[in-house]
Amino acid sequence: TPNPRAVFSQITFSRKLDKNLRPLNPENVFRNPIVTLYGSFSYDQMIIGSQWTALWFRDGELISYETLPWNGASGGFGFTESKLSSEEWLPGIYEVQIFVGTAWKISGTFEVTGTPPTSTPTPSPIPTRTATPTRTPTRTPAPSPTPSYTPTPRPTSSPTSNPD
Repeated sequence: TPNPRAVFSQITFSRKLDKNLRPLNPENVFRNPIVTLYGSFSYDQMIIGSQWTALWFRDGELISYETLPWNGASGGFGFTESKLSSEEWLPGIYEVQIFVGTAWKISGTFEVTGTPPTSTPTPSPIPTRTATPTRTPTRTPAPSPTPSYTPTPRPTSSPTSNPD
């Protein structure tokens, strides 16, 4: 069961975190291109294993989320992150909402400006034609001339004379 008294600081957004999970060069406006953004925060009175969720919205539409059992300490610094392809970070107002169990805890907003890069299609290799042996039709020998029918000589009767 999540602790209803768990508290979170304001969410701070950045492109990178330091080794203590604190934002490096936090901003409220990010110019494209972007791949990953972090929402970092401090927290206290969390119970290890309780469910927590971070929802990432762009102009009110859910674009990414994470939900998992809390694996940090009961207090300290934490973060949520959204990794999208650079083409998906469209200009607009973004909001991150954090819940512990089903209880809303904190929200933060930032803006993305500039046109995201478009993916450049990678040309697929053009297949190289290779010579493939073609079967040559097997020649059927031409029929040898068959002699036409030659009548077999028949004995002929010849008049015989009887000397008697």
